[in-house]
Amino acid sequence: LTITAEDKSKTFGEADPEFTVTYAGLVNGEQATVLNGTLAFSRVSGEDVGTYAITASGLTSDNYAITFKTGTLTISKKSVVDQVFSIATIPSVVYTGLAQRPEPEVKDGSKTMVLNTDYTLSYTANTNAGTATVRVTGIGNYSGTTTQTFTITKATLTITAEDKSKTFGEADP
Repeated sequence: LTITAEDKSKTFGEADPEFTVTYAGLVNGEQATVLNGTLAFSRVSGEDVGTYAITASGLTSDNYAITFKTGTLTISKKSVVDQVFSIATIPSVVYTGLAQRPEPEVKDGSKTMVLNTDYTLSYTANTNAGTATVRVTGIGNYSGTTTQTFTITKATLTITAEDKSKTFGEADP
């Protein structure tokens, strides 16, 4: 009798799905209920994107020589577009004459994500006062892109007339 752990999949950050098996070799219409013990599962630990072996165990039989075969749990990237993903805050920026690159707080639900580990940033129209855009692109365990606009406020410029003096009858300086 071969008991095979079925392949399963999930997206990064989700709980493991329910593990199941298939049976090959039961005779004369018998069902798995003829087996002794309790079906148990284990899998190689890890939560990053990748593949992990699923192993079934725990069943015995007086009438069947049992072989357990492993299955695979595949963890795929979480999409920054389809999932709860947000740019929580963007620091306010003031015009400096240079490209503005504020680092927003980026979250996946309540988890604060890490720049250059979970995502990268790129900017457009980010030099002059007005509206600019920051693009967040998922990397590592995340995929996809989302954007958020931010405002570059005008810098304060003070123009002060200088004090001058002249002697009566002279032209203005």
